[in-house]
Amino acid sequence: MIFPFLALPQKSPFRLVWHDEFSKDGPPDPASWSYEEGFVRNRELQFYRKENARVEKGRLVVEGR
Repeated sequence: MIFPFLALPQKSPFRLVWHDEFSKDGPPDPASWSYEEGFVRNRELQFYRKENARVEKGRLVVEGR
């Protein structure tokens, strides 16, 4: 028995509003990404630096040091 209606694409309740392909190694694209440097919010002990974010092999890497 074959049910051809099962192969039809289903309508998703979600709608993609933004994405990034991370297609170029190096720093994230400044047109889409920005940095919060220093002790920015919530009195957190960590210190944020733009040097800790990079794109490698199609992935965004955010490194804790």
